[in-house]
Amino acid sequence: MNLSSWSLSYMRFVCLMLILHTPLPAADSVQSVLPQRVDTFIINEVSGPPDTSSDASVKYIDYRAINGRARSMKLTAVADAEPYVDNTAFFLLHPRIEFPVTGLEKGRRYNLFIDFVRYRGRKVPFDGILKIFIRDAYGNEQLVGTADDRVFYSDKIFAAEIPFNLSYPGSFTIIIHEYSMKTGNRGIWDIIVTSKNIGEIDVIKAQTGPGLKGSGAKIFN
Repeated sequence: MNLSSWSLSYMRFVCLMLILHTPLPAADSVQSVLPQRVDTFIINEVSGPPDTSSDASVKYIDYRAINGRARSMKLTAVADAEPYVDNTAFFLLHPRIEFPVTGLEKGRRYNLFIDFVRYRGRKVPFDGILKIFIRDAYGNEQLVGTADDRVFYSDKIFAAEIPFNLSYPGSFTIIIHEYSMKTGNRGIWDIIVTSKNIGEIDVIKAQTGPGLKGSGAKIFN
């Protein structure tokens, strides 16, 4: 065997020994890089063109402006409810809007909570209604609730159970369809999807305005 052949054989032996003696990652190290599943998903903004654009699907308005408009109708706007409070709502500008929800724990039951902008005072009738649908990952769609004047003057936020057959895969889409002569009068502080009771979610008070908003989804374990 010449010198070059011996050197090549020696290098192969060294590489093999390094491979055999390199420790494998522990089981918990492998698990730590897997996608983390969550049980609470909060939406408080909408992806898309800015609300200054003619193509915007929503318009962001803070509590002061909302309540000022309400007072002109002899109403008082109900403040942004816990658990997520940033005092900025988005008002729907199109008849149909969709909110994808992903990364939830597969096989768990979830509830939907929508904190609509609500009012107190003499009941000024709102034109039309909102219908809330859930569409699963395979395109199956089901109505889970309707929001009308009773919701917009209620003391409680809107709540509905998400059908297990639609949420089972851990992802689905919330669809809000407005049936009215004119859009732009329905506001939402935030949308919460959770396997917990609403009172079990930690309270978060964020001092942010529309210009400082991030991805649109706040995800918590």
